[in-house]
Amino acid sequence: MRKQKKILKKRVIKFENIKIDLNKLLITKKNFEFKINNTEKKILEKMINNPGKTFSREDIGNFIDLDKERSIDVIITRLRKKIEIDPKKPKFLQTIRGAGYVLWIE
Repeated sequence: MRKQKKILKKRVIKFENIKIDLNKLLITKKNFEFKINNTEKKILEKMINNPGKTFSREDIGNFIDLDKERSIDVIITRLRKKIEIDPKKPKFLQTIRGAGYVLWIE
C-alpha cells in the first residue's frame, strides 16, 4: 500500500491589513467584513495556492465552470472591491495584459 502525499492547502491568509478566510467565506479589510460566494472562493483558493501564477480567463473559466469571459471580468472586479484598498489601482489582484489575472500576496 502506497502512502498518499497529503497536500496542505492554505485556507486562511493574511497580508497587509487584509485577511482572507476561505473556511468562513469571509474577507476582512480594515475591520470591514465582506462575504464571498462559492465562485469567488474557488478563484481565490486556486490563486492563493499558486501565488504569483497568472491565470488566463480560460483557466479561471475551467475551474469555476463558466465560459463567458465578460462574466469572469465582472467576478474579478467584485473580488477587487473586497480585497483592494483602491480597486481602480489594484495592488494584489492584478491584470496581466494579454495573459490573465494574478494574485500577489507575498
